Amino acid sequence: MNRTLSCVAVMTLLLAAVAICIKQTIESSGQFANFVLAMLLSFEGIVAGALIASTATLLRKRFARQKKPVTRRPIAEAARA
Repeated sequence: MNRTLSCVAVMTLLLAAVAICIKQTIESSGQFANFVLAMLLSFEGIVAGALIASTATLLRKRFARQKKPVTRRPIAEAARA
């Protein structure tokens, strides 16, 4: 198991934990004042967004196209081939 796959797996589990927290917050919304509920949901949303952005950045760096220098044959050699 390589490092990228391990990081993605951990971030996926953390995102699932945040989803469970959001679900529990919504289910118990009657116990909180509106301001506290708004602050909790905002914080949980920010954490979820940060996890998604981190995962996307990790995957983008991992699977980015590798730019290699262009090696072209001279025109005369290409014409002979």
